[in-house]
Amino acid sequence: MRKIPSALFLALFYCLNIYPAAAGSKSPDLIPIHDLMQDPLIDQVKISPDGKTIAALYNNNDRIVVLVKDLDSDDSQPVFINVLNHDVKWIEWKNDQRIIAGSYVEGGLWDEYYALVVMDKNGSNMRHLISDFKVGSIIDLLPDDPDHVLVEELSFDNQDYPEVWKVSIGNLSDETRIQASKINIDHWITDANGNVKMGVTWLSDKRIIEAKMADGTWKTINKRNYVKDPLFEPLAIGKTGIAYVLSRHENDKAALYEYDIETQTFGRQLFKHDLVDIDDVYYSRLKDTVEYASFTVDKEAIHFFDDQLSKDYLAVNQALPNTTNLIVSQSADEKRLIIFSSKENSPESYYLFDREKRKITFLGSRYPSLDKISLSKTKSIKYQARDGMTIYGYVSVPVSFDKSTPFPMVVLVHGGPYLRDENKFDPWVHFLTNRGYIVFQPNFRGSTGYGDAYWKSGYRQWGLSMEDDIIDGVKELINGNIADKNNICIMGGSYGGYAALMGVAKYSDIFRCALSIAGVSDLNSLLIAQRFKGSTNYYNHILIGDDVSERKAVSPITHVENINRPVLLAHGTEDKTVYFSQSSNMYSALKGAKKDVTFIKLKDETHYLEDIKNRVELFEAIEKFLDKNMGGSSGKKQ
Repeated sequence: MRKIPSALFLALFYCLNIYPAAAGSKSPDLIPIHDLMQDPLIDQVKISPDGKTIAALYNNNDRIVVLVKDLDSDDSQPVFINVLNHDVKWIEWKNDQRIIAGSYVEGGLWDEYYALVVMDKNGSNMRHLISDFKVGSIIDLLPDDPDHVLVEELSFDNQDYPEVWKVSIGNLSDETRIQASKINIDHWITDANGNVKMGVTWLSDKRIIEAKMADGTWKTINKRNYVKDPLFEPLAIGKTGIAYVLSRHENDKAALYEYDIETQTFGRQLFKHDLVDIDDVYYSRLKDTVEYASFTVDKEAIHFFDDQLSKDYLAVNQALPNTTNLIVSQSADEKRLIIFSSKENSPESYYLFDREKRKITFLGSRYPSLDKISLSKTKSIKYQARDGMTIYGYVSVPVSFDKSTPFPMVVLVHGGPYLRDENKFDPWVHFLTNRGYIVFQPNFRGSTGYGDAYWKSGYRQWGLSMEDDIIDGVKELINGNIADKNNICIMGGSYGGYAALMGVAKYSDIFRCALSIAGVSDLNSLLIAQRFKGSTNYYNHILIGDDVSERKAVSPITHVENINRPVLLAHGTEDKTVYFSQSSNMYSALKGAKKDVTFIKLKDETHYLEDIKNRVELFEAIEKFLDKNMGGSSGKKQ
């Protein structure tokens, strides 16, 4: 087994006038595209239950393997483990000796799936956790049982609704079914005792949650229409039957509550934020309580319920100032923590924090090739849309930016669209700013995280107010003397690709070019393709609209004649989220109308640009396209 250099592990004792003039600054060298687009060198660092060993994903020449390192021996060399010659997507410690990995597999009995693989921490005694004739996901690591995990499984005999099996993680496969499948139950949730406590059903128009009562019966505790009813999202279930849920039944913003399953009533509101939704919680099985909740105004932040942990976290922030520091893994006794430290203008890093010794140890950078390179900073902005609604977003500027001169700008529109951008390290942003472009990322109406009203204001506004919000932000940046009004392009993936195409169709006087990556061009064909996808189809019919003529009116392919600027289309041939035909048909329509269009076909690629070769090919094409249509890069190649 090959060794990894131990040098990776070193010990370590708004307003728009927000950018000062960069007097005397010069354009940095161009960062190689591969350095920006590659998978992180290390990722998902997890600490063993005894706190003595870490495991992580490791990028070994573009193959993602498992890395293991002894923390308490300075002489020990990290090793990495090839898992069945497949890229590893996630890892978990089961006990102090055994690791479970999720490895992405194409082909085989299940076409595409995540194989569950269990192994010793030195890579020996590796085997599939469950039979090749089954596909499953872990729903409980059972930390109080060192020899088993709970897996919800589908099999050739039962391909519709999962069963829950107690599965041995030892050298020999052994399974015991503890929960039979139930009609319409698509997912099971356990409590802190390791008992199956809830079952979740996703129907076309609603989600139903059933819970197991103390007497063994099952009752429906929540029935929620995806759009009309308030959020009810169980995040953890304690040992006494108290659930911790996110809900909007009292507020526009999602707040954290206790919920009594037996009485089906809400208890205390534990935490809310006035500006944004609560994102998640960390529940401690050791203490049988919620220790902290996370939320994102601009950067992810933590609200603590545990006073001592809050004090220790303050020590981390003092040791790692001006960064966002998140707890991503803990030992079983919660005395050793893995800290994920990040800021927008430097690569993220992992640290070990020993709470008893008050010692922080640097474990490694996700992108060490970028550590000593000057990267752009990002600032949050807010502005008024034309109807008076406040819209939020982010602006990133090149290192060489001088506010006395407007710069060329790329509008980078997020996908979803029911997601949001936040202020964090983003390789796409740094690719663009390193090439000399300002990057504007608008969280247009319909974006999530800002409360119920904010995202619902995007109801049936594809190509309408959602698009206008983007333009209103662009005009604000033009008026603020930040963006060069004659040199602006719009770019995005998935919904962002749709917005780029609609932007250049509606506002060709503003945009010089458009780049659509796996973008939607025809809403009617999109919904036809999704007609068998249940809740996804219902969701889109409600939020996009169920009138065929209205959907046609806001489809980019309808407005090909209005597109008089260069367009770059890129799409993976194996995209099963937004089908390849969305771009190939748009290309044919643009080409037939004799428009300036380039089409990059990404062979065997999915919706998520998983292949590094395809990512590099795509961004090489983007670089050439922007050079041609926006006057060239400002930096110099290394």
